[in-house]
Amino acid sequence: MLKHFTLFFIISLLALNANNFGDGILAFKKGHYSQAKTSFEKSVKKGETTHSYYMLGRMYLHGKGVGVNLKKAIKFLSYAYKMGNIPAGCYLSEAHIKDGVNVYLAAEGVKRGMAINLPYCEKIFIMWRAYNSDITTFSKALRQKFLDSHQANRVNR
Repeated sequence: MLKHFTLFFIISLLALNANNFGDGILAFKKGHYSQAKTSFEKSVKKGETTHSYYMLGRMYLHGKGVGVNLKKAIKFLSYAYKMGNIPAGCYLSEAHIKDGVNVYLAAEGVKRGMAINLPYCEKIFIMWRAYNSDITTFSKALRQKFLDSHQANRVNR
């Protein structure tokens, strides 16, 4: 009996240590973004969770421990969103707005997130609505000014 308990205990400890996603979340919350990125990437390679794609997408979208890379953000967030992670849709919408290429794709993620009252989606909806309010006269310079002010407001909160 003691043998079985010891074996169960050792296996449990190994399983806890192998949770790369959990390690990534802890590192992310502490601001250790490089460590978080490594843990999320390991989690993705092991196929542990689609939530790792979500977190990597957020990191690339906001430049947390990596350079801002909207193409990678869209790739990771799209996968997480397709796998059922609704908050990923909010961030995916933000990435599409900032990328400026497929802005029309921003509506779906925002719509689904707002349907379940995700506060971040409400912020992105306001951003999307402002972006689309006068798209014909929304010059590239004005669009960039809008995006910069939105980013400055996020940093100050």
